[in-house]
Amino acid sequence: LMMHTLNDDVYHLPARKRTYAITRLDSFVSDNAFSLVDTSVLTIEHVLPQTPAADSEWLSSWPDADQRTRWTHRIANLIPLTRKKNSQAQNFDFQTKKEKYFTGKFGTTTYALATQILGYATWTPDDVIERQKHLLKVYSACWDLDYVETPYDSEETDTADEVETATQEPIDHNKVRAAAAERISKAYNIQLVHQKDA
Repeated sequence: LMMHTLNDDVYHLPARKRTYAITRLDSFVSDNAFSLVDTSVLTIEHVLPQTPAADSEWLSSWPDADQRTRWTHRIANLIPLTRKKNSQAQNFDFQTKKEKYFTGKFGTTTYALATQILGYATWTPDDVIERQKHLLKVYSACWDLDYVETPYDSEETDTADEVETATQEPIDHNKVRAAAAERISKAYNIQLVHQKDA
């Protein structure tokens, strides 16, 4: 259930839990260099914008509107940024975002997940699907979660309804999200205790 939620629209989790899930993932990909973040200066950026301009390159890379909707809020398309950087990023095309807003003054960024994006030449559906699989495997390894690659990872069968059909198990999506949010919340509270004891 936890992996299903992490493979779903993570952006729609409650804000604190969403931020924790993403910043924890950021720590996993940066060799567990985790510290509690100041959420007053952190926000979550969509690489593929939520509302790309009609004349943007995004519509050439992502011509299928349904496909854009399926992937916009999933973990592969989300990165942490400072609020200042996010407010600047807006709906610019991928190369402009990379060059001007996903890097700092000296070619780096505060967050490892944002730095990873700099290595991509394009941001197409294929890029995002492969990144989604990779990040789910990171969660699986670091949070000791079961990960089995399913048709849900591909464009051919990408919806939650199709997952239910493939697994023959009815999924109560509200229950799944609530359980995942609770687990993330517990992990967050444990980290708070460890920070205070350090």
